[in-house]
Amino acid sequence: MKCFKLFLVLFIGMVIVLSAGCTASSDSESPELTPTPESTTSGSYQDQEFLSLLTESSDEITKLLDNVTKSTDNSDTDGLMIYSAGIMLISDNYKAELEALTVSPELEPSKNNYIKALEECSDAGYNYGTGAEYMGKEDYDTAEEYINKGNVNAESAIEYINNVSESLS
Repeated sequence: MKCFKLFLVLFIGMVIVLSAGCTASSDSESPELTPTPESTTSGSYQDQEFLSLLTESSDEITKLLDNVTKSTDNSDTDGLMIYSAGIMLISDNYKAELEALTVSPELEPSKNNYIKALEECSDAGYNYGTGAEYMGKEDYDTAEEYINKGNVNAESAIEYINNVSESLS
């Protein structure tokens, strides 16, 4: 659980950093987010929509992860199952939305890394949910295995989010 809490703290930190980056980019002439002449003539990029969805999805997933942590700490099997399913659903829905966007070449690495982070979050939700099922069956050893798998997914998501942060800086 220590690893999961680290993920949660880092995920919240990334949301704050990314939110600040979104605000700063709208106030300044950032070359990464300013459309180039080619992008204006050949069609518009959906950079701002991407950044908005990134922030929105991060907020929702962070809230769900917080509830997963609380449910796990309280041995609330039902809560863990519900919030884990929510993480999977939210991650999968935002992944589909983000994949449909056309972003500028400068944001393409961020988009790809964030999609991978969402995939890892979805996998974490699956593993936490499966762990909850085994908790309900009082098979705590197997539950712990799945929760640890979820923690590994969370760590992987952190790596992808760090890549997003680096590419946006």
